Amino acid sequence: MPAGAWRRTVSDAIDRYYDTHLDNLRPLTQRGRRQNLEWWRGRIGDVLLTDLTAAVVIEQLDRLRAGEGPTGKRVSNATSKALFPQPA
Repeated sequence: MPAGAWRRTVSDAIDRYYDTHLDNLRPLTQRGRRQNLEWWRGRIGDVLLTDLTAAVVIEQLDRLRAGEGPTGKRVSNATSKALFPQPA
């Protein structure tokens, strides 16, 4: 593991995604992706990647289902399962 890698956070991963992938998307897609990623950053951005577990993500997916997402609308179970499939 590279030096300092154990200190990287979800926010660091989001920044890297912006730097390496976001420009390859169409503007409308970029806007939606940025809105979603900033929601995740606000919720779990300070979590170290080494501490990121399924439980942390599932807790946030539950918030999405409750209507606490970036748009304020409830996310369907199908959408949340597509975002983070859970083992049967």
